[in-house]
Amino acid sequence: MMEHFSSPETNFFIQSAQFTDIKEIARVHVNSWCESYDGIISKKYLESLKYTDKEIMWEQFIPRRPGHGGTLVVKTSDGEVIGFSDFGPAREHEHGFDSEIYAFYLLKKYHGKGLGRELLKRTFQKLKEDGYSSSYLWVFKENPSKGFYEKHDGTYLKSMSIQVGEESHIEDLYYWDL
Repeated sequence: MMEHFSSPETNFFIQSAQFTDIKEIARVHVNSWCESYDGIISKKYLESLKYTDKEIMWEQFIPRRPGHGGTLVVKTSDGEVIGFSDFGPAREHEHGFDSEIYAFYLLKKYHGKGLGRELLKRTFQKLKEDGYSSSYLWVFKENPSKGFYEKHDGTYLKSMSIQVGEESHIEDLYYWDL
């Protein structure tokens, strides 16, 4: 599945991640954390994030077995990965949601161009195609991009404290009926 769409600046593609995308996904993962959570997560923790560690992590997930979720990547016209979503079966069943978005990242310089909206739309479309009827994600309460989920009809349900490194943070759960 490869979807082409344009913005005023350039052309972008959304497609299922391939094993060859792992290095780029790891780069976006680490860089997005450093961009988004600077001043929220400790500098020590952010500096400890390594591309190679994320590459090893992503090698476990890409490609996925059918029915076990997926990863979509946003690429520029020259093939550079600039964002991704990772999703699949819900890990928590307390509230009856059947799917979860595990990760959703877009490099900051691409915010405000409609790419996040398109990636979220394609993620929901893929989840529906796989037979899911609802989804949720967790987002740091202090995340400056949290309003994106509210703007795109995410419904706040609850907050929970989590540990990141040596610090406690609050995450908010947002959900959607697909």
